[in-house]
This record gives sequence, structure tokens and C-alpha cells, in this order.
Amino acid sequence: RNPLPGDQKMRELVRGKRVAIVGPADSGEHYGHEIDGFDLVIRPRFQPDFIAERAETLGSRTDIAYFSARDLLELKEQTASAVEAGELKLAVGRSMSHKHLKHLELPWLRFYRQEFSLYYHGSQLGIQRIAYDLIQFDPSEICLFNVDFYAGSSPFARGYRDGVDVAFGPGSILNDLILVHDLRSDFTFMKSLKNSGRLTARGVAEEVLSLSTEEYLKKLESESGLRG
Repeated sequence: RNPLPGDQKMRELVRGKRVAIVGPADSGEHYGHEIDGFDLVIRPRFQPDFIAERAETLGSRTDIAYFSARDLLELKEQTASAVEAGELKLAVGRSMSHKHLKHLELPWLRFYRQEFSLYYHGSQLGIQRIAYDLIQFDPSEICLFNVDFYAGSSPFARGYRDGVDVAFGPGSILNDLILVHDLRSDFTFMKSLKNSGRLTARGVAEEVLSLSTEEYLKKLESESGLRG
């Protein structure tokens, strides 16, 4: 009823399409060919070099990239160049980035309204926010690849993030997992999407979502890379 800037373009790209959401987990799976067969390939962040090195695992395309507030500011110029070159169709940022970038009126950037929705206090993680946002645009399928919900042996595949962001510590983005996110709620949210038929999953994503909540939490505590 009240579309935000960029929503119409998003609707044209997503409605009725088969959509793959591809995460940054270190899964070692080889779904690249299947991923590239989807109508749309969506990823958190836009990292062409990281993707090019892992085409067999992650596929080779990125049609829509979602960004955290910090990442969008850091990667804005690279993203603009990718859109101009035809490598990327749309970038999606969080509403908290709007005040920093709205004056630029970038035609390739929309801000999704997740922070304005009626849901529990706290912020969902990136993959969950992407899935929630996509559902509003009525895709025919949403399929999840290369996402382990931090239950794997490392938080990200090597090269996805560098420096302080690969472990808990001062200035690390991983600190937000504990400070402003709720891993249990995010997990049950994704299980609900899968159980309702709104989302499918492959490989490690399907394996983790088949766990009970108690089994998932135990895996985080005893086996995951978050143990430090």
C-alpha cells in the first residue's frame, strides 16, 4: 500500500521467481551449478573475488546483495561499479543506513523495512532478515544454500571477513551475535519458515534445520566455532 523507494524494482525482480539465498558458511559443499540455475541469486554482502574463487561451491552470480549498515558504507563504491557494469541488479540496505545515504538518491539501492515491522525486540541476523524481506515480494521458491546458522567449525569461510571479525574480541562484528541477536529465536524462525513450506534448504542448511531447538543449542555449545 505504501511502497518505499526501490520496492517496485524489487517486486519486478522477485515476484514469481525461484530465489536462492547463498550464505558464507565454510560447508565445502558443491551446489554451484544448482545455485546458478535459479532465477535470482541473493547473497549477504557483495564480494566478487570471494565468489569467483568458490564458484563450484557458491555459484558464480550475484543478482541482489544485502548489506549490514557497516558493510554498505565500506563497500558502496565497489557496489556502484558492479551495478554499472551489469554484475549486480540491486543492493538492499538496512533502514539504519538510510540517513547516511538517502541524499545520494542511488537508483540501485533500496532500504528494507525490517526494523519497522512488528516482531520481538532485538535484531535478526542477516540470512533471517533476507528471507523475511523476500517473502513480502511473493517469490515462487526460496531455497537456502551454504548456511549453517553458526553451527559449523568456523563462523565464516576463509576470506569472507578478515582482521578482527573472524573471532570474538574488541571491535569484532561477531560480538553482535551475543549482544544484539538471539540465535535461538533466529533458528526457530527459520524452522517455522521451512515447516510452513515458505522456504526450502539444501545440504548443511537442511541438516541443521532438521535439528530440534535443544539439539541446535547443544551443537552451538559443544561443536561450533563460536566456542572461541
